[in-house]
Amino acid sequence: PNAVIQSPINIDKFQSVESGKTELSKSPGLNIITVSYLNANKNVELIIRALEKLQHQINQEANLYIVGPIVDSQKAYKEHLDHIIQEMKIENVNFLGYRSDIPALLSDADVYVCSSNFESSPIAVWEAMVNGTMVVTTDVGDVRTIIEENNAGIVIETGNLDQLVDALVIATNQTQNISYQEKGKKVALEYFDASKIALEIKEFAESIAKKPISS
Repeated sequence: PNAVIQSPINIDKFQSVESGKTELSKSPGLNIITVSYLNANKNVELIIRALEKLQHQINQEANLYIVGPIVDSQKAYKEHLDHIIQEMKIENVNFLGYRSDIPALLSDADVYVCSSNFESSPIAVWEAMVNGTMVVTTDVGDVRTIIEENNAGIVIETGNLDQLVDALVIATNQTQNISYQEKGKKVALEYFDASKIALEIKEFAESIAKKPISS
């Protein structure tokens, strides 16, 4: 027997967070955020390259905030990203390092981006949705079922730079952005509520207990 049961999200931690408390609130234009360890699988360079293209397509500034600690094993990839930033002459990429105020950062961001090549179930995406932040994500794990089928955000092909740029252009449309925020939060609360998930685990365990043991 098998079943797909989501990991619960700390709803109280990520919803109804007061905005205007972080440095993002002081940055004009489109504020893009991603929460990630820095490694090749996370493909953060895709967002950096999209940022460079985006600046030629919108009539406002665009800023990228990358949140997450940089451990020793990731320094080589960080240097690779720094080289791309310098080569493309981008000045608005911000590495924030470890932060304990991620819900507040999400509240001050305009769009959350997951650029991973592979994920089983991207919890950071679900947390952003609970928080009420519009999400754009590559087609990893079960995001297409949860997000795209519910029109709760934008799912792009993994590694597709042009699709990411197009999605970020859409994020600058306030009406569309708010629509994705509202739908995303509603869907996330439906899928990731701890009490609902606990009930699913209980029911699945009971269904297994009732099955006869084969000899």
